[in-house]
Amino acid sequence: MNPQHRYLPLLMNYTNRVSELLSDGVHVVTSLILYHAEAEWSGEAMLFQKPAKELTQNQIDFDIVSIDILKNADVLNNKILINNEVFDNLIIPSAERLPKAFFEAAAELIKRGAKLIFIDCFPSGSSENISVTEYIQLLKENDQVEIVSLNKLANFMRGKGEYQISLEHKAESLRYYQYRHDTHTVYMFFNESPDSEIDNKVSIKETGYIHRYDPWENKCYLISKEKQTFINLSLAVQESSIYIISDSPLVATIESDKRIIAELELSGTWNVALATSQQYPTYSNSFQLEELTNISKPSLYPEFSGTIRYQKEFYMEDTNKNYQLDLGEVYEVAEVFINGCSVGIKVSKPYAFDISTFVKKGDNTLTVEVTNTLGTLQKDFLSQYRVLQPSGLLGKVKLKAY
Repeated sequence: MNPQHRYLPLLMNYTNRVSELLSDGVHVVTSLILYHAEAEWSGEAMLFQKPAKELTQNQIDFDIVSIDILKNADVLNNKILINNEVFDNLIIPSAERLPKAFFEAAAELIKRGAKLIFIDCFPSGSSENISVTEYIQLLKENDQVEIVSLNKLANFMRGKGEYQISLEHKAESLRYYQYRHDTHTVYMFFNESPDSEIDNKVSIKETGYIHRYDPWENKCYLISKEKQTFINLSLAVQESSIYIISDSPLVATIESDKRIIAELELSGTWNVALATSQQYPTYSNSFQLEELTNISKPSLYPEFSGTIRYQKEFYMEDTNKNYQLDLGEVYEVAEVFINGCSVGIKVSKPYAFDISTFVKKGDNTLTVEVTNTLGTLQKDFLSQYRVLQPSGLLGKVKLKAY
């Protein structure tokens, strides 16, 4: 039995909340990138993933489009319209040859005012080896058509104003998705980096009240008491965050100032016990760790799958401040208890918990239950040779005052 199964309802609630936010509206996007599969077997061709990577690392969103869909596109005010989405341009990865159907669709698009960007060069012919000389000449002579080198694509588009957000400083690992409803716009950000935090200022092309929504806890926080055109974004490693921009303030809690003013590492001896999914919440195999480490390493329990319970005492002198417990590295579901009361559950980074209302002056008992996967116990043909993730609480565990 999967030891994480008892947490599945929490994950499904999170998924439903995010899905609700990103439904019944319109994806706000900048570009189309042509999926030119035929070009890959009819001559030299650039993978469409290359311009996709260039735009992704520069926070310019796009959709991938096939020639069949492109043939049914509309054009209005120099913008390409497909399925209610509006695009500033169509990007064509470099290709020696493209199907005649593309040339016909491109000619119709530029005739109606659409903008086309060819990466590095124009194609020299058709995939079917049918003459398309007149179409190529039309592309070369039209002011709506540009040739741009791959490494200059993002800067070229920003110079034309063809983008939705801009950053104070470069952050290649930042991903975002923008979705517009009638009364508000949703921005979802994700730090894809495995080792670097993001602290940046995101400028947006609209003015409104800024809210941060936590779909895991289902809580909304008002960030700005006045309308503004930017988001101060801080993301831990592999953290995601959702912001809602609206014309009027939503029902929300005012976001508190969480600048850390002091921190203390909770080091020393940890009392540890194990429980399989069938045994939980009854624990056995009790032992002590002087230093947090991977429970699945060969010298400990390399095939253990279940919940690892960590316990220790800590003393609080001052309870007048707000406190956050940061578990550091965890693999992979963590539930925290203070003095026997559940503080919360996290399934991904950052494993940080607000424990302000749970701690008391004097001695406190901290319990952390970490649940790993079935991967250590049930290895298939491939995973038996693959390096698996660690298991348990690796820390460093820190108590932070703010």
